Amino acid sequence: MSEHVTDVMLGIDWLESNDAMWDLSQSRIKIGKEYHNLQPRHGGEQWCRRVVLQGDVIVPARSEVDVAVRVVLRSLSGDLTCDSSRHVSWSTETMLVSAGVHVSHTIIPSDRLEDIPVRIMNVRKEPVTFKAGTNIASLQQVTVLDSVLADEPLRSYGV
Repeated sequence: MSEHVTDVMLGIDWLESNDAMWDLSQSRIKIGKEYHNLQPRHGGEQWCRRVVLQGDVIVPARSEVDVAVRVVLRSLSGDLTCDSSRHVSWSTETMLVSAGVHVSHTIIPSDRLEDIPVRIMNVRKEPVTFKAGTNIASLQQVTVLDSVLADEPLRSYGV
């Protein structure tokens, strides 16, 4: 079992011992005497890279905290590192985790998938508790621009 795989995986030994029969023309599988419909992947949950809490977290009322997260990939070949000449990185998307609890944008380090601090803000009047493994954000590709030195004048770009 892996948190990086969300699809059901049935081994040939289990299929044989449970008298299973694939009926691909009808998009179903028969296990014992019962048929189960198979679902195509399109249209359903389409996550590719998500961010989950590493441990249980209590976010105090009307406060912000940094929480430790890890990145979960749908495909282990879905590497987060990119060609450094393109300055491509990954960032959490802002998200409403639950009513009144928000996640901020955070650039994900390209050298690790665990122990990443992400800021959560609770605007509610009471503390909120989340369990380890709670999905708090998805990742989006971003382009990191070169930094601007403090003594350089800022340029204005007209529309």
